[in-house]
Amino acid sequence: MDAAPGKPFQVRYRYVVAPMVGQCDLPFRMQCRANGSQLVYTPMFFADRFASDARYRERAFQTVAEDRPLAVQFGANDPDILLQAAKYVENDCDAVDLNLGCPQQRAADGHYGAYLLPKVNWPRVLSMVAICHRHLRVPIICKIRLLPDLNDTITLCKLLQAAGCSLIAVHGRRLAGDKKRRVGPANLEAIRRIKCSLTIPVISNGNVRTYDDVINNLRITNADGIMSGEAILANPSLFSQRTPDPFHHCDEYFQYCERFGAPPVKWVADHIKNFIRCIRVRGQSQAMTDLRAIGHLTNSLDMKEQTSSSIVAATANNTILPSSSASSSSSSLLLSSSLSSSLRERQRALESLAPVRKIVEDLRAIVRKANSGDDNKDDEYDEPSTGMNNLWHNDD
Repeated sequence: MDAAPGKPFQVRYRYVVAPMVGQCDLPFRMQCRANGSQLVYTPMFFADRFASDARYRERAFQTVAEDRPLAVQFGANDPDILLQAAKYVENDCDAVDLNLGCPQQRAADGHYGAYLLPKVNWPRVLSMVAICHRHLRVPIICKIRLLPDLNDTITLCKLLQAAGCSLIAVHGRRLAGDKKRRVGPANLEAIRRIKCSLTIPVISNGNVRTYDDVINNLRITNADGIMSGEAILANPSLFSQRTPDPFHHCDEYFQYCERFGAPPVKWVADHIKNFIRCIRVRGQSQAMTDLRAIGHLTNSLDMKEQTSSSIVAATANNTILPSSSASSSSSSLLLSSSLSSSLRERQRALESLAPVRKIVEDLRAIVRKANSGDDNKDDEYDEPSTGMNNLWHNDD
């Protein structure tokens, strides 16, 4: 394949927030940006639905002018469909990302993500990159994971680069099978070797829990940037080197929901559970029982996705930008038919946050009581920590 240098990737990408389904909503992206993140990804969108379903586009992708630099990720296996979907967002982002790393069963069922990594799929993958490189205004980039043979991984990365890929993010683990998404630590030496083999930027992904891990990862891999997923869900201030403060993160996230619109209540509840997992509790006291009860209450919230909580148009001062259309006739697509309906939608979504807010306030009261010494003498709470082996975390 003749070399086709990718479009220059000219935005900051030292500190990167990974694409996470149900987690990279607009309020969380803006929260991460306020706390030191630079390049931020959207959740993965299904290219076929995005290309064909206007309502899916409206529900899936909201952004604002401040939401940059932004990479929009698609799960795809057809070059023409990927290009059609990407055309809708090329004016509202800084790059389009092809998902070549998702290990979940639904990716196997849909034949996308990491299940495109076997050699038999390489012609299709390279065609998707090449057509986007030729026809998009923004760079095409890829997020991959390791193949069983590192030499095959390096070969594929070189082919992606030659096809026009402008940046590659590498998750340093192989596809582990149907039951487990990961086995063991990420292979940072493998990422280093990939970086040495390419001329385009390489982002390292894996083995990050604290800012010390960020520095160590970059030192070992010599990568151009570092991507975080799980760790930044618990601590949006990871890249700012500030001590994580779970209740501050909760309050801050609610503020961004009020400013930019609330996502589905399930997403909100998941964010809160991630934030408060930074609280570590010692002992099996009444306070611990109370904390567990709040965890069960959070899980028992009505998680049904409702229109009133899934899409909210911001006020005139914070206009939500829908995905741009490939045709001029639909380029002014709005999420609501009028300002009054937008405001009603916004109010309904914000009201849906009330049960989650109540949970946060109850938990705050429990922690304050324990720290004041009013609870049993044995009840002690550590300072907020990035420790992962605690109440709600399931390190899979």
